[in-house]
Amino acid sequence: MQPSAPLVGIGWRHAHDAELLQRLPRIDFLEVHSENFFGKGGAARQVLRQGREHYEISLHGVGLGLGSAVGLDPWHLERLAELVADIEPRWVSEHACFARAPHAGLTRHAADLLPVPFSDEALEVMADNVQRVQDRLRRPILVENLSAYLTAPELASAAWALDEAEFLMALARRTGCGLLVDLNNLYVNALNAQPVRDEAAALAACQAWLDRIAPDAVGELHLAGHCRLEDIVIDDHGSRVSEPVWQLHAHAVARWNAVPTLIEWDTDLPELDVLLGEAERARRNTPTRAASKGPLAPDHLPAPVLRESARAQDAQTGPLAGQQARLLRALLAPTHAQAQSMLPPGVWVRGLKAYRSHGAALAERCLRAAYPACATLLGADNWRALAVNLWQSDPPQQGDLALWGGGLATHVGTLVDLLQAEPWLADLARLEWAMHRVETAVDAHADLASLALLGTGDPSQLALVLAPGLCVLALSQPSVALREAVLAPDPSAREPQALAALAYAPPGDAEFALVWRSGWRVQARAGTPAEARWLKAVLHSPHLEAALDMAKAAGEPAEAFDPNFLGPWLASAVADGVLLGVHVVNAEQPQATQQADSPSLHPPTPLEVTA
Repeated sequence: MQPSAPLVGIGWRHAHDAELLQRLPRIDFLEVHSENFFGKGGAARQVLRQGREHYEISLHGVGLGLGSAVGLDPWHLERLAELVADIEPRWVSEHACFARAPHAGLTRHAADLLPVPFSDEALEVMADNVQRVQDRLRRPILVENLSAYLTAPELASAAWALDEAEFLMALARRTGCGLLVDLNNLYVNALNAQPVRDEAAALAACQAWLDRIAPDAVGELHLAGHCRLEDIVIDDHGSRVSEPVWQLHAHAVARWNAVPTLIEWDTDLPELDVLLGEAERARRNTPTRAASKGPLAPDHLPAPVLRESARAQDAQTGPLAGQQARLLRALLAPTHAQAQSMLPPGVWVRGLKAYRSHGAALAERCLRAAYPACATLLGADNWRALAVNLWQSDPPQQGDLALWGGGLATHVGTLVDLLQAEPWLADLARLEWAMHRVETAVDAHADLASLALLGTGDPSQLALVLAPGLCVLALSQPSVALREAVLAPDPSAREPQALAALAYAPPGDAEFALVWRSGWRVQARAGTPAEARWLKAVLHSPHLEAALDMAKAAGEPAEAFDPNFLGPWLASAVADGVLLGVHVVNAEQPQATQQADSPSLHPPTPLEVTA
């Protein structure tokens, strides 16, 4: 067996996209969060493909919730399988946590890595879920140990049968999965477990934990920084790796074979060179030695066998499911006092507060990313309050948080006082959500030569190919102009008087907003009533002849559709990137199949917001 140089990688985040691809530094692999690339189109997936041309990729998920007693989200697993097939990563990993539980009649997602008890029941649930993932992906995955801020007395009604190291090794033996050992998580847990922090004792406990893990079970190591607060240590991935964690790394790589090491840094991102410096230290810290095949075997598992074991079905109503549902309700409670009352006496107050604080910060950050102009106009304090209110009343249903927040406009409509004070908010929210969703619409490519078919083809056999995610919205406020003013780089466009004239203008005739993606750039502009009527007909018709009939039939007789409108519209639509070409419809093919095969022709339902 030939000696193997240590593999070292970094977490690849959006802020470093351009610089990393331009410089191509000495790094063996890049790790990304799987959920950030679930969209089948758009710039994010394209950038990931570019990175894959130069580096091995590790897909690190944060949303499956392998320990969830209600089981896995089939939608999430299918999106992950599609991403794995597209990117062909070196590793796929997830966390030994739960994330999904029943809440208010629906299965909701905590959007956090919540701990499970190390019990026989939890092991059965997690093993079944891990096997389901591996069956679908046709490959082993890596499972990461957790930084947990609630411990046994708060989560289990009986004594745990196992400790964490035993639990993870039992999981690996049962499923054939590998382990991703996060050394920072291990050290944070050891510090938090002590009434008074004793770093030497924490380090010794972590080394003993590592000594109980079989070397061939480990597929990757994670290193990160943590934040020390007065009463709790938080695994925030926002600073350099601490010296004790470096000592744990040296201990681990001295005992195990040349396990790949990753530097994680997710908050307060530094310059790329800082990350690269941490990676070089990890490389120096790792000896060159023979690498074990271990869980990194490239051999795929047999074809998918999607199954629900009787044990997994029983778990959905068992004690573990009840514990997880109670914790989720506590995290979503309006006040901390209410949250604490939902859990058993003796709950670790600082841990519960940490999870609730993280949820509130996550809600504000996710919603701001989708609604930048709304957040700016409403102000930081009001925006945070609105985000938390939506988080608690309509928490996520899926692990991809880019899909959470689409109900903001409807939610604002129920807040009568807010809507009266800020009449612009609901319409601007509708516009910004449409723009947010178009970012990841299925890609389409222009074929302008095909426009020649409009002069020679049968309209019943032709359909227009529109820009990715094109949608039309009817708005009562001048939302397109308002958004442009709020986000304009020119400060004079953001003068309070100018914004007020747009935001608080009396409701008038409906404004038709067109939203689409031109290349990787999301576009929005006001459209005429005739254009809106025509595009709505195109979006809802199988071919041009039907679209013309629908456009002529819509509206009052006095608003008769003028077909002469189409000539000038075609020219402007091509110039704007709204119209990409013409598609020949297969008359023998069912309409539903045509739509599935031509996603740019009829955008996916979540993007089709029409008047």
